[in-house]
Amino acid sequence: MLSRETLSGGGRVAVVDAQLCTGCLTCVRICPFGVPKIHPSLAGAGNIMGAAYVEAAICQGCGLCAAECPARAIQLAHYTDAQMEAKVTALVEPPADFIPLAGIVEVNS
Repeated sequence: MLSRETLSGGGRVAVVDAQLCTGCLTCVRICPFGVPKIHPSLAGAGNIMGAAYVEAAICQGCGLCAAECPARAIQLAHYTDAQMEAKVTALVEPPADFIPLAGIVEVNS
């Protein structure tokens, strides 16, 4: 049936925090792959009946649902807001013991 014995998938998939989900259907409408579904058995924000669910095996990791979620209930695995903030902070705030290259290398003109 398959041309290979196994298939490998990327680690970038959408993950829903059901407790933040308001069931607004934005993710369902925006996903070009039709992956997010509303599961009535999941309790959403304020214990509403139904919250979004993303099947990791079929998620393509495009990030549209995470970008459009008004409740910020969806994050991309390995690209969460906290992880991205830490990366940016590391770029713009060097460690205290950081010595700039210009401080240790003489430039001969």
